[in-house]
Amino acid sequence: EFRRVLFRSIKEIELLKIDTEGHEINVLKGAKKILNNTKIIQIEILENKTLFKKKFIKVNNFLKKYNFKLLKIKKIWSVSILSNIKAIDALYVRIVD
Repeated sequence: EFRRVLFRSIKEIELLKIDTEGHEINVLKGAKKILNNTKIIQIEILENKTLFKKKFIKVNNFLKKYNFKLLKIKKIWSVSILSNIKAIDALYVRIVD
């Protein structure tokens, strides 16, 4: 009950940081209600190297629906060098008309 009351009292989110080790799409779908009240999203996108591009496009298209624009990408080299995983931090800003 406390969480519901706390959530209802939050009117705007300045920065939402998402780092869910590969579950980005599920988290974004669960956050639909708050995306219109969020200004900036920093999201780590993590996926197998062969599937990474497809996942990035999916995350990007999802956030575009909520008027978010990709501002910057930072590669996370420490993950990619010795594994079959690729990871980036992507910074999105919501564009208000």
